[in-house]
Amino acid sequence: MNFWSTISGYQSEINNRVAEIDRKIERLEQAKRKIEQEQKVVLEEIEQLKKPDIDQNWTGKFANDYENKRDDVYLGMRSLAYDSYDLYQSTIELKINSFNLQRSGLVGLRSLVSETNQLLNFGEEVYDEVSNKINYIRRELFG
Repeated sequence: MNFWSTISGYQSEINNRVAEIDRKIERLEQAKRKIEQEQKVVLEEIEQLKKPDIDQNWTGKFANDYENKRDDVYLGMRSLAYDSYDLYQSTIELKINSFNLQRSGLVGLRSLVSETNQLLNFGEEVYDEVSNKINYIRRELFG
């Protein structure tokens, strides 16, 4: 069994997976920042729904109906701006955390691969230990 090529292959696999996770995290962080910016713009625009104030001289059924409808729209939009955008951001944050956990596991495996690589320098007397570590790494990487 060629331990050197196996270890090298595992290092490459881990590095590729970490790089892919880093790309995914970056895309999610960009999406989260974009949603935060959109939420800020929407909230600023929603405040415009309350303008202009109804003149004190404008009274009656039409004035009340108008004010009630405007309040309904305002409350609905405000709820949408907070609830929906916050939910999107929370969902993205959960996915980022999940990827960070996966990344941490891979970084731990990378350390084990490095340790196994160093063991190979000791020669045949540690091949059983190297073989055990390689089998553990293989199970962790490929299920």
